[in-house]
Amino acid sequence: METVPKAPVLRNALCPCGSGKRYKHCHGEAFAANRFAEFEARFFADIEHSPDPVMRLDNGINRLIMEDKSREAAALLILELPRLPPANAPQRFEMRTAASIKRLLIGNNHQLMQNADAADIEEACGLPVILGDLKTGQGMEHLAAGTLLILTCHAQRTDPEVLRAIRALSPDCMIVVWLFDNHHSYLINAQVACSAAADLCFPSHPVSTDYLSGVAPGRIGPVVPLATGQWSRRQLTTMWKRFEREERSDALSGHYTFYALAHRRNALLAQTIEKWPQADLSLRHYPDMSYHSRSPEDRYLQWRRYKVSVCLPVANDLSNRFFDALATGQVPIVREPANHSLTGIYCCRVARCPCTRSSCLRSRGQRGFGAATSLRPPKPYVGKPHTPITR
Repeated sequence: METVPKAPVLRNALCPCGSGKRYKHCHGEAFAANRFAEFEARFFADIEHSPDPVMRLDNGINRLIMEDKSREAAALLILELPRLPPANAPQRFEMRTAASIKRLLIGNNHQLMQNADAADIEEACGLPVILGDLKTGQGMEHLAAGTLLILTCHAQRTDPEVLRAIRALSPDCMIVVWLFDNHHSYLINAQVACSAAADLCFPSHPVSTDYLSGVAPGRIGPVVPLATGQWSRRQLTTMWKRFEREERSDALSGHYTFYALAHRRNALLAQTIEKWPQADLSLRHYPDMSYHSRSPEDRYLQWRRYKVSVCLPVANDLSNRFFDALATGQVPIVREPANHSLTGIYCCRVARCPCTRSSCLRSRGQRGFGAATSLRPPKPYVGKPHTPITR
């Protein structure tokens, strides 16, 4: 499945970020990695002068998270959340139960879900699977009793409204939300978790889950790790065999979108790009989404041509790019996790797993590699947090 390329934004048109500025004076301005601090300062200045109190609160919480003050961020969230409309006071919920689940309806509107393969999922769960862009109304006719609706939450401000609209259309179906970004944007994730629309929420990162249990006790399930979202298992199997003998480059690879709150990641990338020009690294400004408009094969070859890639976190997370690297046969370089999340993922591949941690996927009978499970990926190199990269 190829993603339809988005039309380019004209320089004199309004910027898609919603700032009200022309694109050439906002995100269309020339961006260079060594100017990241300037763009960060401009971003924070715009937020501080925003008339929207919710946006200012969300930004304040995120800044605490990026300063490794997750407890203070959670405390601020729990204090302010009940004051936001609609009322979001912490409460215990009674989960809806269904006599039987007859089908799965999975939202695939986000770019990380557009290559989902219904046949692949049906084989794994044994139930009919329907994929649809629920934001445009596709698949809504299947919302009924006996349908399990699975949505992914990507910390977008429209996520709570979409959930409430779906619940209003079908009060009887069960709705499960997979929180892709629970490691930051606490406010949006909390609004999704404590809304009356979701029956269960599953975080994807083991860090920072206590705040979810605090605002929605009884509704937060165990951590379900991320997986590669760029290719289906069928696509990977075909491309792996086709390009198996292609040579790989020794250059370190890694391409990132600028995220103002990820100051340490921005700084490390800018420093490495400047001091190590031989590496194929980049820091691109939003909304440069040209990569996602490329075909699955082109994206696969972008990863496949390198031996090693660097996986830098936003806030102590293990992102999709870790699994993308494994799926394409790369060795991913990651920071050492404080929560042993890598131990949980890799123990599931050991014949006699010695791990007794609750995060171990073998103990839960799960697989942590998504589409890359059968490709026997290499073990990653685990480095120290934010160690300067040298040759």
